[in-house]
Amino acid sequence: MKGNLMDSRDIPSATLVRRNRFMRRLALAAAVFALAGLAFFQSPAVAQPSESRTVLGFTAAQTDEFVASFVAQHGLSVVAVYLASNGFSGAHRAYGAVTVGDVLITARSETVATFTNLVRGNDVRLKDFVGKHSEAEMVASPELATQARSLLSVRSQAQGVLDAARRGESLVYAIEVLGPRPEQLTAISGNATVRAIQASDGKGAGRVKPVALEVAYHDAAVESRDAAGTREAMLRILAEGGTR
Repeated sequence: MKGNLMDSRDIPSATLVRRNRFMRRLALAAAVFALAGLAFFQSPAVAQPSESRTVLGFTAAQTDEFVASFVAQHGLSVVAVYLASNGFSGAHRAYGAVTVGDVLITARSETVATFTNLVRGNDVRLKDFVGKHSEAEMVASPELATQARSLLSVRSQAQGVLDAARRGESLVYAIEVLGPRPEQLTAISGNATVRAIQASDGKGAGRVKPVALEVAYHDAAVESRDAAGTREAMLRILAEGGTR
């Protein structure tokens, strides 16, 4: 799922905390890599080009159990699921006639695998950074210290998504469905957990954005460290074996 998670099509997109040019490049690269794996979701129905679609946005990210119950309650056919966590978001489209439960199980397992790889990649970058730059160099160079904090911030953000996916926390902020029929739409409109109903062009969630992404991601612990403390945190992660 990407940083200031965004308007996504079939391939998720992302933006992270943007404090400087280096961070923007690092965040974008990390987010694109992380979210690439999230495009493998499958959901319960395959839409035909002539069929109308609607994006239903929830008041907050919802659990898999809630989404499955909501879909069953309203008799909906899902063609895409939109996820958000810890400043990342992504889209997962439906291919093949599988149940919404299967879609959500696959989504979570793919998310865990993808963000595990992202955090492992961060381990490599941390090791490379501390190998190239001494504590004295970091203290003397504000730019190096900022780059190091950027690495730790990306790691913290990605680790948060990984932990949330593993624990079964709420991830789904919107779904895209076929139709719905007028009577279904009436029932959905009366559901207090639905905050947005928007016609879809089949290319993404459009104006339906995750509420949580209106606030940029920050890790106060990472941002408050000085150069020496930042290097110490990097070395501690590596000493503990990196990826959890």
